[in-house]
Amino acid sequence: MHNLMKKRRVIFRITRFNRLTIPLLLNIWEEHNLDQSFDIVTSDTPVPVKKGDALIYSFMTPHAPLVAQELQQLDLDGVLLVGGGPHINGDADLPLEMGFDVLLRGAGEETFLQFGRDLAEGIIAGSPVVYTSNGNGSFDRYLPFSKYLRTVPPLEMMRGCHWRCHYCQTHGNLLQFRSFDSIAAYLETMHRHNRQRVNFISPSALEFGAAHGRRPSLDRIEQVLAAAASYQFKFLEYGIFPSEVRPDNVSEEAMALLKKYVTNRMITMGAQSGVPRRLQAINRGHRLDHIEEALDIANRHGFFVNLDFIFGYPGETADERDETIAFIASAHRRFRVRIQLHHFFPVSGSYYAFRFPSYMSPAEK
Repeated sequence: MHNLMKKRRVIFRITRFNRLTIPLLLNIWEEHNLDQSFDIVTSDTPVPVKKGDALIYSFMTPHAPLVAQELQQLDLDGVLLVGGGPHINGDADLPLEMGFDVLLRGAGEETFLQFGRDLAEGIIAGSPVVYTSNGNGSFDRYLPFSKYLRTVPPLEMMRGCHWRCHYCQTHGNLLQFRSFDSIAAYLETMHRHNRQRVNFISPSALEFGAAHGRRPSLDRIEQVLAAAASYQFKFLEYGIFPSEVRPDNVSEEAMALLKKYVTNRMITMGAQSGVPRRLQAINRGHRLDHIEEALDIANRHGFFVNLDFIFGYPGETADERDETIAFIASAHRRFRVRIQLHHFFPVSGSYYAFRFPSYMSPAEK
């Protein structure tokens, strides 16, 4: 009797920042039976590794220091260190300095699949190895379900963006929309597994299916929401994280559509600044009056608004921050809003990737 060859252990390091990514990556392998070639391990804590293991991380720019710190605590001798995710899409230099042997850049449907095939065949040689996609992927084929995990993330239904905001990396992706047939398959699977919360990932929820920015294709959105509503899920969420709306997409028709189908009574809207010249400087593409009009329409249709702002832009002055705070105060008086504040962080692959934030005084903080 021949001894069975021991399978290579592949460890997926899950954090609260990438837990919505890993189920889809695993699904890519499962659809091609590649997972059967490996001993799959998923862990939300650091795992002791040994020679021959492949250790996989996916991370965003703000989390790179946390990953680097964790790697320094592991004995990585003979371990294949594999990295992907938003930071690596925009920057390969830092991950290589961190010690990654394999980088996956671009659409995971292409790069993660090819990496898995090469790993199974044992043809990954040398370091570093960089897999780069042409940006297309197989956006429709894979769904975020994995037999290795209980987590079922929201469905990514839009990738890329019509806009080129300077603080954001998303515009670097080819603009793609998931087909209705693929969305319907997701909804059917959610229903079959008795899941009660359905939501979606979209960088600009009201631009799903739109050929041009600021021209919502409400019929395509209604097709999706009506199909989801037909299953009578307890929670059907749209227009709230992770599918926020732009102020300049908000209309009477759009809010009436959401009110008809969704269960959330708060929507998330990206204002990003209360200063006209700053909105222009970051290439945001909307004006202050768009924000105010959108708040009024949303409130009249029964929606409370979670309004996002970013402070600390490169070159931002104290006077600008005062102006934004005054705009926020006015919004609080006039509308039903909750303000959510963020601090600028230079994200890899963005126009501001190598720009420092402005610094606030203790009183401003």
